[in-house]
Amino acid sequence: MLSTAIFSNHNSFFPITFNQHTFMHNRLEIEQSILGAIIYYNGYSQVAHVLSANNFSSKNEGFNRNKEIFETVVGMYPNRPIDFISIAHEVRIKYPNDPDIMQTLHNVGHKVGGTANISYWAFILLQIDISDKFRDQLATWRSKREKDLDYVEAGALKEIIENIIPGTDIFELIEDSNRYFKHLDMQEELTLSLKFYQQLVQKIKSVKTMNSIQVALGYILKISEASPQVRYECEAFAKAIAIMVSSNNTRPNYTEAANLISN
Repeated sequence: MLSTAIFSNHNSFFPITFNQHTFMHNRLEIEQSILGAIIYYNGYSQVAHVLSANNFSSKNEGFNRNKEIFETVVGMYPNRPIDFISIAHEVRIKYPNDPDIMQTLHNVGHKVGGTANISYWAFILLQIDISDKFRDQLATWRSKREKDLDYVEAGALKEIIENIIPGTDIFELIEDSNRYFKHLDMQEELTLSLKFYQQLVQKIKSVKTMNSIQVALGYILKISEASPQVRYECEAFAKAIAIMVSSNNTRPNYTEAANLISN
């Protein structure tokens, strides 16, 4: 059964449909495929506005060091080349006593499939990460309710947790959870869940803006009649705007121009 991802809500700019098979992919494989496309196919600019280092698994979660590698890329971009040799040099400096990070870096080389689908998988990883974090938050709230002998509330939280299954529209589930918390007068959970929801809304707004800019600038780059010099300058302009927006390092006049383009 098909379900529409979180970005289909609120006048979606990038409707993604997925089924349970999509989520049968191992999360770590998705993360390493994205890292491989970044390192070997210069794909970072395609996911910079969607993902942050916090969306990747960290060293505290086992053998992989995907978060640390993505974090290294973020620190290098756009002033230094993003390739295997450059990243390997950087991680050896940052993590001299962590041999597993080099093994992880070598592993991503086996997960490379180009950049054709990197944006799609970036959105999928973002939704998986949001689902995992919301589930963890619900579990924490449930544990606290059980300690306080609030069995009705704990049961409600368990019910929500059980509804986070492959294919779940996490955006819709959080909205439903907020209504549920309000109905049961679970004010503490409602307050924290609304905060989580607002952060999600802000993230989607940011992604929408960046995607709109990229689409608009994409049309500029398709001027086939233009001279090579004009096309080169258009490409440089597009990359400059993309870098500034994705890194939240825009000057006021550039921000105004970007908003005009996206509207």
